[in-house]
Order: sequence, then C-alpha cells, then structure tokens
Amino acid sequence: MESNDSDIIEQQDLIKFKVNDPNLPSTSHKSEIEQLPITYDSDNLQLPLSDQSSVPFISRNFNFNGVVETSKKKNITNKRVWDKVDHCLFCENSVTNFTRHLIRKHGNEIEVIRFMALPKGSAERKTEADILRKRGNFLFNVDGNTKIKPVRRPYEFETKTSVVTDYLPYKHCLGMFKKKYLHRHFKICKNLKSKTNTRNQPQADGQNIILTFSETDEPLLKNVFPRMAPDQISLVAKSDNLIKAFGTRYLKSHKEKHLIAVVSQKMRTLARYLIAMKEENNQIFSLEDCLTPKYFDSTVKCSQQVAKYNKLTNSYASPSVILKLGQLLKQCCKIAELIFLKEQHGNVNQQENIKAVQNMKYLIETQWSHEISSNALKDITQKKWNKPAILPLTSDIKLFRNHLLKIENESYNKLKVNPENLHAYRDLQDSILAQLILLNRRRSGEIQRIHLDTYTNSISEISQKEIVQALSPMETELTKSFKRIVIRGKRGRGVPVLFTPHLQKRLQYLLQLRKIVSFINKDNPYLFPLTQSPNNCVRASDVIRKFGDECGAQHPENITSTRLRKHVATATQLLNLSEGDIEQLSTFMGHSVNVHKEYYRLSDNAFQV
Repeated sequence: MESNDSDIIEQQDLIKFKVNDPNLPSTSHKSEIEQLPITYDSDNLQLPLSDQSSVPFISRNFNFNGVVETSKKKNITNKRVWDKVDHCLFCENSVTNFTRHLIRKHGNEIEVIRFMALPKGSAERKTEADILRKRGNFLFNVDGNTKIKPVRRPYEFETKTSVVTDYLPYKHCLGMFKKKYLHRHFKICKNLKSKTNTRNQPQADGQNIILTFSETDEPLLKNVFPRMAPDQISLVAKSDNLIKAFGTRYLKSHKEKHLIAVVSQKMRTLARYLIAMKEENNQIFSLEDCLTPKYFDSTVKCSQQVAKYNKLTNSYASPSVILKLGQLLKQCCKIAELIFLKEQHGNVNQQENIKAVQNMKYLIETQWSHEISSNALKDITQKKWNKPAILPLTSDIKLFRNHLLKIENESYNKLKVNPENLHAYRDLQDSILAQLILLNRRRSGEIQRIHLDTYTNSISEISQKEIVQALSPMETELTKSFKRIVIRGKRGRGVPVLFTPHLQKRLQYLLQLRKIVSFINKDNPYLFPLTQSPNNCVRASDVIRKFGDECGAQHPENITSTRLRKHVATATQLLNLSEGDIEQLSTFMGHSVNVHKEYYRLSDNAFQV
C-alpha cells in the first residue's frame, strides 16, 4: 500500500484510513477499515479533533500475562506441520492460507484489489500480502486474547525463554518482533517508504502502540514517551492515569523543551514507587489506590526500597530519591483531589475519596520528615562535607582559552575556502560557544539555549545620560563595543550575556553562512543550532568536555561551567570585594548574595590555608 494513495490520520487509539482514488470500488467493510490501524508515527502524530467524536476508537487491550504462539517443528512423520493461522483484518477470522482467503472472500476490498493487480509471484505482491497479514495479526494481539501472534513463532522448546513482555510491534508495519531485534527489522522493513528521516526508537514506539491513550495524553505521547527507556518502569508510567496526569500538568507549567527529560525522570520515579507498592500489597493496582492513609506505612517502606535503604548502616544509596518522592506524592495527592472534585456528583464515593487523599497529603506533610526524609537529608549533607572542593587551575584555564582561539582561527580559515565544510562549521560554532561560557561564567544550558531572535533584536545602547556621565572614558568605550543581551536564568531570573567585538564578528559570519549552507535548518530557532536538526541546539557541556580533553590541561575534568563559576567566586573572595561589588557580581551571575557566599565560594578551611 503506497502512502501517496491515501491520507493517513495517525493516532494512538484510532488510526483512520480514507480512500481518495475514485476509480476504486467502495468497500463493504467501511467501518472495519476506518478503525484499522495502519501505522504509528511518533514524529508526526495527530490526535482526533473534537468534531470527530462519532468515529469509534480502538482500545488497546494487550494481554501482558498471555503466552506466545509457538510452532511445532515436525510431527511424527518427520514432515512440517502447517498449523500457523493468521487473523484476517476484514472478517476477523483465523485462516491458514491468508492470501487465498483474501482473494476468495474479500476480492472487493480496496487493499485486496491493489494486491491482486500486482504480478503473481512478484516481490511487490508478497510485500502487500505481508503488510495486510501483520495488520490483521496486530488487531488480534491488542484484543485481549490469551495468545499473541509474532511474525516468527518460536519453537515449543523455546517457550520457557519466550514471554509476551519480550515482544513489541514495529510502528510502521505493526509486526510483532522480539524487542531486542527491532533495530534489525528497521533496516529491512518493507513498509518504511518515505520514512527515512524518522528517528529510530523502535522499542519506545512499540510500547506506545500497545497502550491506550486519551487526547489529554497528546503532549506526553509526542514529547516524553519517545524519550523513555523501553522497560517495565516506563510501561507502568505510561499505563497509570494519575502518573500521566502528573506529567501532563508538569508540561503545562514548564514549556521549556529541556525539561522534557525532567518530566520523564519524575514519572519513572513514581512508577518505581508504584511497582514496589504492588509487590507489597496485591490490593493496589494504580497510584490512585496508594493515596489513602491506610497505606502510609507501606508508602514509607516502599520509598525506602526505591532509595535503596540499608538497615545495617541506616543510610541510603540514593538519598535524594526520598526527598523527591515526598514532593511528588504531595503533588499527586493534589491532582487526585482535583480529579475527584471534577467527577459527577452521582458518585457516592466522591467525598470519601477526597477525604482519603486529603488525609494522605496531611500525613506526608507532617510525618514524612520524621519517618525518612530527615535521615536522607543528613546523608546528602555528610557526603557534601567529605567531597573535596576542586576548582580548575588558572594554568589550565589559560590552556583552555588558547586552544579555543586556535580552533576558532583554523576553522574560520577553512570555512573561507569551503563554506560547506561541516566539520569546520561545527568547530567554529563550538569554539564561540565555549568562549562565551568562559567570558560570562554562565551556566552551560543557559548559553546553549540562546535564541537567534534574542541575539539579533537586542539593544545594547545606554539611554540614561546620568549613567553614561558617571562612567570613566574606558568604561564608556566598552559599553559601545560590547554587545549585551538578557536571557532567562535559573528560577526565571533575567541574566545578562556579554559579547566582545571579536565574538560579534565571528557570530555575524556564522549567521551569514546559515543562509547558504545545506546542513543548517533554516527554521532552527537557536543561535547555536545542532546541524541537520530542525529544533535542537548544541550541548554546551559536551563542547566544554571535548575542548577540555584536547587542550592538554593538567586536570581537564575540572573544566566545567559550574566550576568555572565557582572559580570566579573564589577569586573575588581573595580580592576582598566590597558588599556592593559582591551584590553586582551576584546579579550578573544570576543568583542571590547568600547563594554566592554559601555555595560558590571556596570553603573556609581552604581559604584560610
């Protein structure tokens, strides 16, 4: 089935197929075809519009506790046993000879007409039949049956090593394969036409196909779920309604793209807790069931289990998980209470559910610190005490800067000769990015996410005459030559970024190249775009690490954006700046004076030594 013969509306609950070719006869099974899953594309996912409510949905009911259909290699007569049956997508019957069944019983169907028009024995004809076969078997697999039909059935003696959770469908052809071999099928899938630019995340996409999602899950399905590791923890996170509601709410209040990874981490933390609670009590089926006062003691026990609590030493291997989990559970209590409030008044248990969630939230707020979080916080504090404060050496910083200038000049000269030199473009862009971090001592994430519009539309002139008159001649000249922009810092603070005339010149050259080179997407909004990507930027931390290893520094592992910021704070401590100067420096660095003194300065004992 060619993609240019039809319009495909792809969605997770319903995939609707519309025929635009007027020369083909109408099908007698229109309702089945409209509900038929064709393919799943996480890169171009479209949910049904509100006015399409009359279209039925296919609810995924994949039986994770089922068994895998097996094959008998030979019978007692030493002949092959032809016992494989396929599920017909039109009549929903199981048939042994799939292609013959299509021709005899469904010759008027659009897909079968297209299949029969191909030459007998041709590879194209076999491919079309295979596509229809996989689609029919996919309907069987997600219909709650006790068995699943994989593309390759394992032999009977392999049943102990073949379990349902080892299989996932491939998103383009819907064939069921062992998940560890999905990446191999990606290279040979016959239904991969016009999909060459699709991200290869077969296991994550396969998990999304076999689950049921609502329209409210669209942001998670597009942005978060494809990034999750395709394991049991992610499967629980994608299946639980309250965990999904938490992720949706977090995305609504945090629009920054880099926080998508944070959403994934928080949802997986809740999923690990839910898995532990299910193992502790067989009456718990969802996170909502956990949010009652009678399970508070179990919550404490399972939270310790998730944080890897050691009873002998009374310590945690991951103490920060305890602190995070307490906050996450309180937020989930608020979301659950909101869900119960929105329920219809006819629900007799509405008030009881609301009261139970409120009481659970009260217990977490009042007892969590006494039960577990106080010891976890002590573990974190003690680990910080014993961790030495190591700052980059001044000599290493000099080597780092000289290496950046060398890379910049070499790549600039190469681009002058050949503007399409991708490697030289990356080196020039990365060297400028690293120099900006070194000059401004900004957090790496803040610099890498500077938008192109922010840089090009900024105004650096000082309009107040009183301020200009108070400056020295050298300071006045610097205000004219330096470019200043304001970007979003931590906690929503506006923080400045300065550009020297030299960096401005190099950036202007890069902006000119962006208009003519083929490896930069013209719609990429970032000042430092990732090559051949429409909406991603360069990772500044990787850039600093790369140049730090190349520059020949004595301790390249200490050259990071955070330690460069601490280096400035320590240097100002040695200079004994006034309180006013410290306040100005703290504002420029994007934090308060107390944070500057408490976290960024070197410890008192090291300073005294």
